[in-house]
Amino acid sequence: MVPEVEVEWFFENVLPSPIPDFNVKVVAQELRKSKMITASGWNAFSGNPKDDSRHENKVYGQLTSVFDAVMEATKSLYPVHTQHFALVMLPNRPPSEDRTSRTEPDATFLPTNIASDLKADEKEASYSWYNIANPAEFKKEPESSIRIRNSNVAQIVTSLQFIMSVDPLRRFSFGWTMQNRDLRMWFACRGVIFVTEAVDVFTNPDPLVRFFASIAFSSRTALGWDPTIEVTRSPSPPRQYEITVNGRKFTTVKNLADYSADSLVSRATRVWLVKDEEGRKFVLKDVWMDTDRLPEHEIRDNLLEDVLKKRGLDDHRKLSSHMLTPRVFERMKIDDKDDTTPSMMNEQTPTTSRVFFLIRPIPIPARAQSSHPSETSSQANWSETFTPVQIQTEGSAKLTIRSKYHYRIVFEEHGTDLYSEMNLHSVFKTLSDLINALKIIHGSGWVHRDISCGNVYCLHDPVKGPRGIVGDFEYAKRCDLVEHQKRTGTSEFMAYEAAIQRFEHTDVRTALLEGSDPPEQAVFAHNPLHDLESVWWLLVYIVLYRDNKAQAAQDVKTRNLKADTLFKTGPDSVTRGAFMKDPYKIDHKIVGVASSFAPAIQVAQAFALRLFVAYLNAESPYTKIVPQACMIHDQFLLLLTSATTLEAITGIELTPVVREPIVPNSSAKRKQPPCDENDILRQRKTKRSKELSSTQ
Repeated sequence: MVPEVEVEWFFENVLPSPIPDFNVKVVAQELRKSKMITASGWNAFSGNPKDDSRHENKVYGQLTSVFDAVMEATKSLYPVHTQHFALVMLPNRPPSEDRTSRTEPDATFLPTNIASDLKADEKEASYSWYNIANPAEFKKEPESSIRIRNSNVAQIVTSLQFIMSVDPLRRFSFGWTMQNRDLRMWFACRGVIFVTEAVDVFTNPDPLVRFFASIAFSSRTALGWDPTIEVTRSPSPPRQYEITVNGRKFTTVKNLADYSADSLVSRATRVWLVKDEEGRKFVLKDVWMDTDRLPEHEIRDNLLEDVLKKRGLDDHRKLSSHMLTPRVFERMKIDDKDDTTPSMMNEQTPTTSRVFFLIRPIPIPARAQSSHPSETSSQANWSETFTPVQIQTEGSAKLTIRSKYHYRIVFEEHGTDLYSEMNLHSVFKTLSDLINALKIIHGSGWVHRDISCGNVYCLHDPVKGPRGIVGDFEYAKRCDLVEHQKRTGTSEFMAYEAAIQRFEHTDVRTALLEGSDPPEQAVFAHNPLHDLESVWWLLVYIVLYRDNKAQAAQDVKTRNLKADTLFKTGPDSVTRGAFMKDPYKIDHKIVGVASSFAPAIQVAQAFALRLFVAYLNAESPYTKIVPQACMIHDQFLLLLTSATTLEAITGIELTPVVREPIVPNSSAKRKQPPCDENDILRQRKTKRSKELSSTQ
């Protein structure tokens, strides 16, 4: 759903005003004097675009003369101001980028120096997605053509999403579309995406004049670039960045994770291995946090304070050794103001009355997607997903802006996350340390709520050996706090109850025996068992998505089908919910993995059985949860640290499962957001074609 906002509200609160006291009517009057604006509209257009028999590229190519005239009139009236961006029409020439994309904006606003180079040598000069300030899409057909309008909208949203995905410097982005004579202006940030109402710029040329002047004379910062990140002069891709955190500068060494940034409205988490000015290595995380959540360093401090109070100094030290250690952090500021999504809109929330709904089946091969470093190019695996395409022209649409603040934190430790850890013995050591950490966390009255392969790490100490570390405490909370009750976590590893937001193992019969009135079921809240179930899903994921380098899987087809059934159907799928309840089906022969994985499968089976029993015991009162029944950590530790099991898996080196592509030769389109409205990281899914399906 893409809500519409009023054009005047957009101008007053969103679009930059780079020229103080800019008077659009005075500029328009100059354009009338020069005959660029006539009684019938723009002199550059002979008539309605829809009536022009030429291709739309030729028709809307006439906007360059409109833009040039607007620049000439503006500069004559405001001579002390500098033009920074220019309109470039290159509809058949896609921007370059180190991730493949065949998205081809019909027009772009580019820095004036790059625009000049393209004008001088259109064949040899180049531009990239990193340069684009404002992509555009044009169609001659009016908006009454639903199929064409949907196509135009899908293309501009794809461009905005791609810009925000590939470029860490982008805090927000603008776009624009035209159909026949109607102009719409777009805005996307990590909290919302919306579009203005359509305005006929032939009968009312002022909005186009104001829009062109605002974009052309704005600074990079005003158009969404982050001044606290600079691109280093790296001779070859991937690009390296110099990132400032609380006055300290860090240079990126390599990208550790950025797949969460593929979604427009999301936390957009990016993680790099960085080095400081003295060459010491750290891990830097850049994220957009919901404003009602504390920054991660404060959550960590509050948790450790409770551990010290409730469990003493030894457990405080022990837990600290299994947590990432923050060294520097900052709530980011732009021009001395907090960098938040509301600040991008002048702290104003518009009212809306119309919305777009879209179906966008678009194919995205693996080479076009951001990916985790543990993945290989041979792991292409396409699936199809659809989002409804409709046009709603009546009725109210409540615009929800996710209020977020920009936050960075730098950690001392650099470990191997469980996506990338390729030694099964080290995986078990990491999981046992994780259970020990959760035992202290849960015993202090806290829950983590986002245990995943991406935030559990193995530190390979050459002296002390491997050590498990848990990070990403953004969603950690005290169990007795009830605010922000919504799904949190990473879908592949989320407990089934956490996904469906209700208790599944309660038995009303016990409650009925205690009284004659119908009992009221306990209000759902995340408890320690949900974190422990996530740990179990980590082990199941690793067994199904990793092969033993020295031994082939027994039944690849069965193994792949089981993996897809459990991890590509969503955390709330019935099949997934039933899997743990029938642990005797968790057998290495049934799931098709290598026989050498049998000890790990047996641990997963025993793990599931104990979890299932614990759920029954904890939820049996129906009206409440039994806290002590959730504390089954020692049972899991016995399984993970069994000398027999560890001896059996010693020496097993893992390798990612290679999956053959289902759809060969699909066009290279950028993938759509993997996070839903609740910040749940969805599986990487793909679309089927660039064209849209009409609902009419």
